[in-house]
Amino acid sequence: QAPGEKLETFTRKFFGLARKLDNLDKKITISAFTNALLIDGRVKEHLILNKPQTLEDMMEKVNNFIDLERLTTEK
Repeated sequence: QAPGEKLETFTRKFFGLARKLDNLDKKITISAFTNALLIDGRVKEHLILNKPQTLEDMMEKVNNFIDLERLTTEK
């Protein structure tokens, strides 16, 4: 995730590329996504402290942050 890049934008790019890969290991995908997030971001901290067990679990957590990001930038 680039500095200043919205979480929603980064997530779309990451999973757009990930879908193109065959036989994608779910745990490696979760780890790669988490590691690619900004080091000082709340999302990264949350995913490290509350490790998702599945991609669906991770996406639910990330989507909650995306919703929060939308609410705070719409003001």
